[in-house]
Amino acid sequence: MEIRKLNSLRGLAALIVAVSHYSNNTQFLSGFFGTGAGQFGVMLFFILSGFLMSYLYMNQPFNKAMVYQYGVARIARVIPLFLLVVFLSYSSANLLYNIPNIQHLMAHLLFLFGTSVLWTIPVEIHFYLLFILLWWFYQKWEGRLYLLLVAIVALLIFLGLPRINTEWLGMPIQFRIFEALPYFLTGLVLGQVYRHWSAPKQWQSGAYLFSLLFIVLLFPQIFQAITGVKHGLWKDVGVLLVVGSVFFSLVFLVPDDHSFLTNSIGDFLGKISYSLYLLHEPVLRGVKQLPIENTWLLLVIFLSLSVLVAALSYFLFENPARRMIRHWGVKKNV
Repeated sequence: MEIRKLNSLRGLAALIVAVSHYSNNTQFLSGFFGTGAGQFGVMLFFILSGFLMSYLYMNQPFNKAMVYQYGVARIARVIPLFLLVVFLSYSSANLLYNIPNIQHLMAHLLFLFGTSVLWTIPVEIHFYLLFILLWWFYQKWEGRLYLLLVAIVALLIFLGLPRINTEWLGMPIQFRIFEALPYFLTGLVLGQVYRHWSAPKQWQSGAYLFSLLFIVLLFPQIFQAITGVKHGLWKDVGVLLVVGSVFFSLVFLVPDDHSFLTNSIGDFLGKISYSLYLLHEPVLRGVKQLPIENTWLLLVIFLSLSVLVAALSYFLFENPARRMIRHWGVKKNV
């Protein structure tokens, strides 16, 4: 069953990242939407990912056929466009991103490192692998999974939600799964809640859409302007609680048929969100060369071109490649 609200949330997450990068590069609205604001789009992406993995797979039998099906679906969803972007970046002198040598190329291909927005893809892959273990654990000891998740998050918080940066054989290595994992696991728990519980109608209201304002208030520049202090982004448990609560409010408490989250534009942006996320930065570099000083006008041009490029990427490459891999995977599994 498709949860259409998630399409709009996925599109919104990609737009948050894109507008944040635009704000960083143009000082749009004095840069209030930049300097880390895009990280909140990524947080939403990670909660969404955990939610969907849990909702789609956790209650399925854990066997070779299902794990194979899961693996094919994840590869088809993430890998083709990522590889295309990585190889084009390496072979075309920074046309897309800076992958300057074979060591950096191998670090990307082994999911050990990601430059610019590509950093999230290794993190996503690491979670996909971990999810297989959590799936197995849930099938064996269903009730104890939540105790395990609490223990994992508590340990990570105790360790300071570490980010590991090192180098091996000349390859840059960065593990950010530890600071991102609480977001994936929040989504995982909410996915199970969604499968087994729905909010009574009298609890639901479109007013919960205003919870999105809490994310805007957490944008680092805005938060510091209001409070006079900085929060810790990924290392701040309070940020996790707020973003998780906003996600809960939107998915559980906003009516399923509310037009703001359930509409054709949201469906479209959700479809192209991955291409939009991976390709908006090269578009931004091109748009910055235009002789236009009005940052509002430039924003409209940037977002329009980014959506156009993302749509072309989705319909001409991303979706055909995904369907081909899934079709090939089904044939191999017959």
